[in-house]
Amino acid sequence: MRTSRERILTTHVGSLPRPDALIEANAAREQNKGDEAAFQKMLRESVADVVRLQKEAGVDIPNDGEFGKSMGHAVNYGAWLLYAYDRLGGLAPDTGFDMMKPLSTRPKPGDLVLQGMARRRDRTMFADVYGDRETGVIRIPLPLRQW
Repeated sequence: MRTSRERILTTHVGSLPRPDALIEANAAREQNKGDEAAFQKMLRESVADVVRLQKEAGVDIPNDGEFGKSMGHAVNYGAWLLYAYDRLGGLAPDTGFDMMKPLSTRPKPGDLVLQGMARRRDRTMFADVYGDRETGVIRIPLPLRQW
């Protein structure tokens, strides 16, 4: 672990914007199109570029910006919701559960029950934004399933 007595070292946590070419390559890869070796080369080069940019900006402890999480769109929550399933065995989608549909009954007060994304407060208040497939904030394959 790096330390300093002269100043506070900087880093960041979280995803950084991907280059357009990497987003396009990820989209093709998600559809089982394209050359895997060429994709891996582009990913390595993109990570090297984002680390270089962080160093140029003065970040002391750069990272890969989560570029390894596949994003087929500039905004894609599936990168965080679904990436683990490619790395784990023994999981399969539960075809009887769709996260986008609300449950038929509401839970009783105090019960912790997954309501489905459709009943989330932000989705209700900003339904137009979430419903816009071109410019909206939802960028994951639908229907979204429980695993």
